[in-house]
Parts: sequence; C-alpha cells; structure tokens
Amino acid sequence: MTVSWTVKNQGSGIAFGNWYDQVVLSSDEFYSQNDIGLATPLRNGPLAVNGTYTVNNQAVTIPANTTPGSYYLVLRTDVYGYIFEDGLDGNNDATPVALTVN
Repeated sequence: MTVSWTVKNQGSGIAFGNWYDQVVLSSDEFYSQNDIGLATPLRNGPLAVNGTYTVNNQAVTIPANTTPGSYYLVLRTDVYGYIFEDGLDGNNDATPVALTVN
C-alpha cells in the first residue's frame, strides 16, 4: 500500500540539515522499540518556521508473517534526532492511523 503525510515545523527556528521520517507498524497507538519499521525516507532540509512538506505515495509493505489483527501506522519525523529542537524533542510523532491486517 502507499501512505502520504504532511509535516509542519512548529518550532521557533529553521530546521537545517537532513533527517528521516519513519512509518512503523505498531500493536498500539504509541511508538516503541518493538514496532516494525516499514519505511524510512530521507528528508533534505531546510524547513522554515511554519513551513510544511508532504510525502506522497510512500510505499510500505506489511510483512507477510504479521499475525492478523488490529494495528496502527505511526509516523515519526526526525526519527534519529538529527535536528536540534531546543528541549522539544519527543513531539515528533503524528496521530496514529488504525488498520486491520487480515
């Protein structure tokens, strides 16, 4: 399947540099180390204050051995913490999206 998302810089400074977004498959609504990474595209900065960027049609594949049930797709931006955030790290997860794996 493909997923799309938009990221907004809600900080007080320009985001300089490069960073990675990540889409993970999670058994709950929160990211954890046990979640399965599905895509980790590179973002090339900069991103102005209040600026946005959109990733369209990013391919993700649910692993074939995934147990059927309810899951969430969780998007994280700056997943490796490359961008200085003046004490605001931890605000980079988006609202999870529920899905069912059959």
